Amino acid sequence: MTSPHPKKHELVRAAIRLFAENGFDGTTTLRIAKAAGVTEPLIYYHFANKDGLFTYILERAFNEYFNLLTQLPDQSKTAFHRIEALISLHMEITADKPEEMYLIASTCPAKLKDGAHACSRLMAEQRKRLSRYLNDCLKQGVESGEFVKLNIPQTVNVLMVLILGLMRQHALGLDTRRGMRKAAVDFCRRSLMA
Repeated sequence: MTSPHPKKHELVRAAIRLFAENGFDGTTTLRIAKAAGVTEPLIYYHFANKDGLFTYILERAFNEYFNLLTQLPDQSKTAFHRIEALISLHMEITADKPEEMYLIASTCPAKLKDGAHACSRLMAEQRKRLSRYLNDCLKQGVESGEFVKLNIPQTVNVLMVLILGLMRQHALGLDTRRGMRKAAVDFCRRSLMA
């Protein structure tokens, strides 16, 4: 079955590539249209403006990510297995969606002070979901004796910084060392396990 607007998909793919290569300000709607093989008015048929197209890309990427978060193992697995799965998810999504993740990692930090910007809203939702997931994992691990006794709120923050930092480094192409996922998992194992 084909999409009702096959050219919209082409527009979005071209915009992702160009935004990732040239940044938001360095990418024009005319350039996106040419790269997608369509006329510029077609962009305005699907999106209000360049900001609308950019927001659509961000929301779509984050919604895919949020969907993957909901598919992570639940309480039936060990707490450490759940944390390991979370680390793996972040490394895998960066490898599977390199342009989208580069776009988020390179653009969103500068937009966080603007509470109305999609980056600010979506990254706040990301932190909320990660915090809830990690808090649940740590509580489960401490209560079962799997993990050492620890300050859960502080440890949640440390783990979020570790995971999101690795994801950002990978997305920006700054991690030139192999084995970062394994190193992160081993670090967490040594730090958490009783």
